[in-house]
Amino acid sequence: MTSLPYIGQQFTLYVGLYFLITGLTGSIMLIFIFISVFSYRRTPCTFYFIIATVHDCGQLIARLAPYVVSAYLNIDITRISASWCKLRFFFATSLGAIPLTCACLATIDQFLVTSQNVRFRQWSSIKIAYRVCSFFIIIWWLHGALWLYYQNISPITGTCVYLNSNFHVYAIIFVFSMLCFIHIIIMATFACLAYRNIHKTATLSRQNVDRQMTMMVCIQVFLIVIGLSPYGIDIAHIFATSNIQKSDDRKAKEAWAATITYILCFLAYG
Repeated sequence: MTSLPYIGQQFTLYVGLYFLITGLTGSIMLIFIFISVFSYRRTPCTFYFIIATVHDCGQLIARLAPYVVSAYLNIDITRISASWCKLRFFFATSLGAIPLTCACLATIDQFLVTSQNVRFRQWSSIKIAYRVCSFFIIIWWLHGALWLYYQNISPITGTCVYLNSNFHVYAIIFVFSMLCFIHIIIMATFACLAYRNIHKTATLSRQNVDRQMTMMVCIQVFLIVIGLSPYGIDIAHIFATSNIQKSDDRKAKEAWAATITYILCFLAYG
């Protein structure tokens, strides 16, 4: 009978490689289309998409690519490189949070631009988009720097570990709440409101563009939900059962589930 670690390794190699290739291809095409059309460059929603897609590419290259390479070579890169041990979660938190925040901003922008309220529509401005996006990029990159300080290779086990137990708890709560569910709730809420606005309003300024962008936003929200929800649930389960004695069989099954949900979360970034 094929062991679960082997299944997880093969899943990481083939499905992860598929997500890597298609994700990078789609992201590069999206950036090219949005940059090449002037009207798209001046739209706040597409600006958020451009920033998110650039960081999506970084997420795929910095997080998924090494994971696929590790599965192919059957080695854990974080065990042999202290620098990568630190950088892995620095990239994971920074590059992971920025696209999700931009997706939230794009969803909110679609709610504003499709609103019947003139004051709401005025908040959909490219200047405001520049300022808000710059603010969150700086915040998330500075926040990610915490992982550079609190992670290193353990001299006892030789694995990449958190140096502070309290920060370990914070990291789990952060991934579960902020990266997985708070962003999803915000996106789902404003996507529904924007969809309702379109159906309530007969004529909208820039109606054709807004309908297309709203559909893109809704599709992005759907991919984020199905990609990140299982990963968040798995993180919550691991945290809730961290003090329970587990058999080797249960540990193997949980490690297999963690691998599957981790790879699937890249649906949200590809």
